[in-house]
Amino acid sequence: MKKIVRCYIVGFVLVLVLPYLVYLYVAKYLDLENHENHELVTMQDVLDASWNEKTIILEDCINDHIPYKNELTKLNTLVDINIFKSLDSQSVLLGKDNWLFYKKDNCLEDYCRVLSVSEEEIEDTIMSMQNLQEYCDERGIELVYMVTPNKESIYGNLYMPDYVKVAEKTSRVETFLQNINNETDINIIFPETELKEARDAGYQVYKKYDTHWNQLGGYVGTMRLLEALKMDTQDLGALTVYSGNNITGDLANMIGMGTVYNDDIDYRLDGYKDNIQPELIEERDEPNLKYSHYRTDIPDGKTIVCIGDSFLEATEEYLAKNYKESYFMHISNYVEGTIEAADPDVIVITSTERAFPGLHWSIDSILEKM
Repeated sequence: MKKIVRCYIVGFVLVLVLPYLVYLYVAKYLDLENHENHELVTMQDVLDASWNEKTIILEDCINDHIPYKNELTKLNTLVDINIFKSLDSQSVLLGKDNWLFYKKDNCLEDYCRVLSVSEEEIEDTIMSMQNLQEYCDERGIELVYMVTPNKESIYGNLYMPDYVKVAEKTSRVETFLQNINNETDINIIFPETELKEARDAGYQVYKKYDTHWNQLGGYVGTMRLLEALKMDTQDLGALTVYSGNNITGDLANMIGMGTVYNDDIDYRLDGYKDNIQPELIEERDEPNLKYSHYRTDIPDGKTIVCIGDSFLEATEEYLAKNYKESYFMHISNYVEGTIEAADPDVIVITSTERAFPGLHWSIDSILEKM
């Protein structure tokens, strides 16, 4: 009897320990990339946390570094999709034709139009935008705000599951824009109409397995921005669209399906100001902290500073062809003195639709560093 008990104990310990021992040898052959939409929690974060938060941070750390995490996530997703015909994920929604949509940051709620904004939020946003406008007016700088639509706003009506219903009410961004346009002369654009027109003309303007627009969407947004700046534009139909490599996306990676959902097309463009080739002067390519500086030989060209998020990346090669000096930086990466050093003629502030209600905090942070 004791022998049987010992066998059970040994077996139980092996079940607990063996996977970790095997992992030490096979880890180099596994997918160890961080596919989360956040930086992984480290033991240093656990040590630095207050005693009240230590257990929560420790749990996050364990979850972020659990062995076989990406493989287990992929297996779970395959079972959900192929057997239960659904997707059990807190971050990603499976749409029609395997289109993926982001569930966090109120993307789904924005699409369903179930959220509203308060008068205080509207007032805070307008005040911050006007404060930056005053700064620019005093220095002769042209200022434009661009709100990039959520993927759900452009493709939701085509690929959202039928059970996702949209309320008959004004969305948050529409409410903000109505108030801003009615109460101020702030130059702000929301290229939803232009993107839908390109979509309806047969162009894919957002990535199938990613939250972001693609190069075609970035081009459409750039042309709308140049229009707001009273500059020449060129219709997408006048350019040559060609297919690049097959790609996956951040949403597919979040559910461990980057090697399965990898048949999206990386569309590229030819024919836009090919005679102008911006020189990359400086680049810092860090997650959520990207910075780029381009220069051209355009005579009497102007300088533009663009501050925003990752949606900016798909606009760089087009915007840079219209300016002598172009600076692109993540809004989380703004460093004191950047605008003063660049001495721009134009400042562009961009925000995704889902993040726009909190843009006033970012604007206030920039103003504090001026």
